[in-house]
Amino acid sequence: MEWKWKGFRSIKEAIDFNTKGKADEILSPGSSFPVIQNADICAMWLIYYAVNDVPITIVGDYDCDGICASASLYLALRAAGAKYVYVRLPKRMSEGYGMSPKIIGEIPYGVVVTVDNGIAAHEAVRQAKEKGLIVIITDHHLPVVKDGEIVLPEADLIVDPHVESSLIAKGPIYRNTFNDYCGAGLVYRIAGAMLRDRKVLRQISAFAAIATVADVMPLLSDNRKIFAEGVQSIQDATITTGLKALVDSLRSGGIVTESDIGFKIAPMLNAPGRLIDDGASLGLGLLLENSAENAQHILDEVNELNENRKQIKAAALKRAASYIAETNQEHTNPVIINDPETPEGVIGLVAGTVCEDFGETAIVFTEADGILKGSGRACEEDNLKDALDTFNAKFPGVLLGYGGHKGAAGLSIRKGCLEVFKKGMSDILSDPKPKTDVLAYDLKIDAETIVDTAACLMDYSPFGEGNPPLVFRIDNFRAKQFGKSYFTEIGNGSSIRMSGEGADIIGFGLAKQFHECGDPSCMDMIGKISYHYFNGRKSVQVEMLDLKPCVR
Repeated sequence: MEWKWKGFRSIKEAIDFNTKGKADEILSPGSSFPVIQNADICAMWLIYYAVNDVPITIVGDYDCDGICASASLYLALRAAGAKYVYVRLPKRMSEGYGMSPKIIGEIPYGVVVTVDNGIAAHEAVRQAKEKGLIVIITDHHLPVVKDGEIVLPEADLIVDPHVESSLIAKGPIYRNTFNDYCGAGLVYRIAGAMLRDRKVLRQISAFAAIATVADVMPLLSDNRKIFAEGVQSIQDATITTGLKALVDSLRSGGIVTESDIGFKIAPMLNAPGRLIDDGASLGLGLLLENSAENAQHILDEVNELNENRKQIKAAALKRAASYIAETNQEHTNPVIINDPETPEGVIGLVAGTVCEDFGETAIVFTEADGILKGSGRACEEDNLKDALDTFNAKFPGVLLGYGGHKGAAGLSIRKGCLEVFKKGMSDILSDPKPKTDVLAYDLKIDAETIVDTAACLMDYSPFGEGNPPLVFRIDNFRAKQFGKSYFTEIGNGSSIRMSGEGADIIGFGLAKQFHECGDPSCMDMIGKISYHYFNGRKSVQVEMLDLKPCVR
């Protein structure tokens, strides 16, 4: 594979390009408090209902963000004095996403507050109002658009930074200063206007930080503050007993990075809801558990489900690779897969991996109740929600339902409409990117500067959506001898690990290439640099993406 330098000459220059000119803002974020239309009014309404003993039902979602947002609002309402607070999470397989008429039918009276959903729940809101319920929507998803116009549900109050302020304002109209919150991040800001109890707010901040990374929100502006506040709460152990049990299982000494959240914490919280119809309630129960013994029992069950989820995903990815080859979709956008064997709760994970591997938008369908249910992940050039809006206008009746945002969406279509959907979406989305054997990197460094580079990167962390991790070319890395060898095979022999030059190196899926290169002890490599925490040890780690033996 050819390596190509992007032309950056400093870390700041690369960060500034990747964040569209926000490197200075990252270094000096300022102290201004965000403005969110209706957030202060929502806080006042919730306090009023809480102190007046009005029953409040929180309707969340079954993913990590929905679980964290539900737990956050539950803690906030209890701290505000509410005696009658209930949480209702939808069942992924039997009920689907968001607040539904079925859920509304279970609520006899009082207030319904949605978190991480509701902006598209027109029918459920209509039935709730007919029933006499008070409806408050807090959501971060995009509203329904028909004939070019935004159509909103007839709720009593809407807090959604993606909706134009003038359409939802109760009282003065304010300009939203930031709109890329996740559901739990939005609840955290509302809770901040509700409470003076710093302990509870710190517990909520931890949930918000986890959900911000889990829901792939841009790690810019106010989300950086939320992340910093949340991980500090985790490090100080100012968190719920249940979350502490989960964090302790990482054996990182309470220090949690964006990588820990994205690859360990979030998958564990998501796993029960992916495999069990009402599994999301297990994750919610873990976050709200006050008993260390009970928390460990729940965590053990969550761990087992997460291991099952890994195995199911691995098998699904093998089938996906075969399907892509059989349908000649290696160079198409979107890549669309129909796999009835994959559980509905796992198709989003498969779509995400396919999107990452192919660099194109991916949508994976499975069959449920005679219809095709799908989950999509978009490449950087595409807006999946806008594309589905356009498709729905061009081909009315094909989509039975859909919702989401730029990077991800859920949808369902009629079983016989898959080819129509493929053709229509390929015409709407960006053209397929030409496939090349070029691996681009941001900066070139010598192996002896890895440790100093890691320290410089900390000023710009966390890295993730909106602030992608930098990719380095590292020359002259020399592996150190440990015992009889200088490398170790891990991951059933598919990956490689070694140490040297002040850093640990891990190459996922690169063992075969390493051996084909002659097991070099000195090499040039392309990789991402970060800190790793385990068993009280802080180390610099390089995730190796490609390697070449040193030729000097």
